[in-house]
Amino acid sequence: EIKHTVKTAFLITTAVAVLSVGLLNFGADFIAKSFIKDETAAFSLKIISVALPFVGYSSVLRGFFIAKAKTVQPSVVQIVEQTVRICLYFLFLNFFQKNGVKNLISAIVLGDTLAEIVSFLLIFVLYRKNISKIKCQISKKGTAKEIIRVALPISGSSYLSSLLHTAENLLVPIKLSAFHKTADRSLSLFGAVKGMAMPILFF
Repeated sequence: EIKHTVKTAFLITTAVAVLSVGLLNFGADFIAKSFIKDETAAFSLKIISVALPFVGYSSVLRGFFIAKAKTVQPSVVQIVEQTVRICLYFLFLNFFQKNGVKNLISAIVLGDTLAEIVSFLLIFVLYRKNISKIKCQISKKGTAKEIIRVALPISGSSYLSSLLHTAENLLVPIKLSAFHKTADRSLSLFGAVKGMAMPILFF
């Protein structure tokens, strides 16, 4: 049932991705203005929306490898993804450093998006190589229902966690700017703690 299960998971992921990409693209200006309080963020939101389907598809294929007790392949893919991301950051930041903050942020988001696409392509090639060795069997009905039954609690927990992290990332800079009276200074402090200090501590 592996081929049928993966195919069904892909179809479910596509449906969710189309909805997510549509909402993010059409609502980017509203989100940037009302929640992020920075209209220049709208363009970055539209760029990152392109990565959403590939994030979903990569998750499905990682699930395939883990279910097959093959953890080396997804681990290698994640290392390659991070390496590509860092290299793209260096490349884009050097190239766009004189083009203003808006373009720098968009370049970083573009690097994230391209890294996700590369990650998907690599894990998809590995998946095709592995799946070709498996004989196709008759597909049973109700696979989509079974996947959704398992996925809904996990997805719900993930969405709730993302919502809380989003609230944190929005509220902290707003309160810092109320103290420092300038948004630039507050974002600078928040970026230093969240983007540099915390990763080092967790590492």
